[in-house]
Amino acid sequence: MTTFHSTTVPEVLHELFSVAGEEWAGNLTVTQFADEYLNYFKKLEKNGKKPKAHFVRDRKSNDILSIVIVHREKGYYKNADRAGAISSSAPPSAESIGVDHITMLLVSFVFTVAKQRGKGLAESLIKRAIESTEQEIIDQHIALSKPEKKDNFKTMVTDSNGKIDTSLAHYYLSKKYFWYLYSIIGTFYERFGFKEFPLEVYKIPSAPNPNSEELLKVLLDGAEGTSANQGPGGKKLRFLKKSNPQDLGLIEFIFQTKELEIVTELNKNISHSELGSGRSQSSLANMSDILSVNKLSSATELLSLGSISEAGKVQQEKSELRRKSSILHSATPKVAIKPEFSTFDIRATVSIEFAKASKSNAELATKYADIQGAVLTNELQQKTHYVLWSTLLEHKLVIIAMGELKSDFFSSVFESGAGVGGGAGAPRRRGSSFTGINDLGGHNFQDLDILFQVAGYVARHRQLPEKDYIYAAVNDLPTTIPVPVLHDYLLNFVNSHLPADSKKVEFFSNGDEQLGILPMMKKFGQTSSNVDIDWVSNGVWSFGW
Repeated sequence: MTTFHSTTVPEVLHELFSVAGEEWAGNLTVTQFADEYLNYFKKLEKNGKKPKAHFVRDRKSNDILSIVIVHREKGYYKNADRAGAISSSAPPSAESIGVDHITMLLVSFVFTVAKQRGKGLAESLIKRAIESTEQEIIDQHIALSKPEKKDNFKTMVTDSNGKIDTSLAHYYLSKKYFWYLYSIIGTFYERFGFKEFPLEVYKIPSAPNPNSEELLKVLLDGAEGTSANQGPGGKKLRFLKKSNPQDLGLIEFIFQTKELEIVTELNKNISHSELGSGRSQSSLANMSDILSVNKLSSATELLSLGSISEAGKVQQEKSELRRKSSILHSATPKVAIKPEFSTFDIRATVSIEFAKASKSNAELATKYADIQGAVLTNELQQKTHYVLWSTLLEHKLVIIAMGELKSDFFSSVFESGAGVGGGAGAPRRRGSSFTGINDLGGHNFQDLDILFQVAGYVARHRQLPEKDYIYAAVNDLPTTIPVPVLHDYLLNFVNSHLPADSKKVEFFSNGDEQLGILPMMKKFGQTSSNVDIDWVSNGVWSFGW
């Protein structure tokens, strides 16, 4: 017989983490593991994420058998654009920039003692944890209802007999709360109503590209402080370290930029049937799906290669293609997690603690665990690009954000020597006439390639179990570069320039199998996985525990 419990008591939490630490501690001792995750729990509380541990004890022995933790993250919701339909949700407020603020309920730290697996304990516990959390939220909304308001929550969910109608409560709250998790056991969570959102992932060799190895060495020497040399064109590389407050400020700014990109994507209700960013998993404008059904010899390519003698035929085909294309109005509600620097910072702290306990070379591992990303300035083009990464389950290095940094806000920092490249008081390079290349609309793939290789360099030095590759989900790559262009660059151009006997870049449409995690989401109060939701930008950056 077993008993179900919920707690936020530190002493009980430490006991829970100690039980899980018997298997999950890695290089840490069980006590170190429990201490670290208790600190993690406390930081979640401090940041208003309301974590709560749910667990099962054996009634006779009082042993802990199974654990799950639920905490809250901030998110955004954009209702479907249904022309002429009456919406059941209030219009977004002005401060929400066109979207509604919602709460994302994260299921994490799911653990069952080895000897107790296969008995349905985890399934029963997760079901109870979800039910109790939802009931707690319903009770909170009822308690906050103000009787003087006729449309208060309690009035709306109370039936004619004066009882609370749970189905009505679920309906009204299903646009304010969403469940999500990252499964390491495939589609197991479908039985609770979670829908899978598979990741498209690139597996990239961490070894330096021989063609740019010399340039990379010069830039890395500058970033490590062993040389003041610059790369050609005034390229400068700088590591972003957790131990540097100014670097943390820059990383926080990057997260704010990412948030703005996500809110912009949520507000896009109109798309073209053959054009789109491909950043949303269920979007009708997913370019990856479009490319997969178009053969290379399709009419699109023929239009650009058609001869003069076939001009009439080409023009007819072009006209037919235009008729097939259409403007689409999104009929799918969109959900996104809000990028929060605090979540990233907490995870970075855990990675550093694991590095300190590394058995191979703890000093080296800790040094590079402190490095959370890098910034590359290109003085010739007057552009700055960034990359941020994280360790996934303390096993492999994964890129969580990559793009161009609009550095005007930090210009004083960049010029002072504390910023990107340069010594103290170093003036910025005079604008070159070559910066006109920016107006041509091209993409600087050399700088992009350097950032990939820098991530690989750090992965090799972090002493991770898997250090021969780094991983990048499509949704975490630069949003300014079309997905098909990035795909062609990585799989064709990069691979064609690598030695025949070297590892190659690989692409996986079922990247969750490579990463070992599968993003999943469910509606509040719903037990069916048949959910009509578009999870925007569900990259690894938002991974919980």
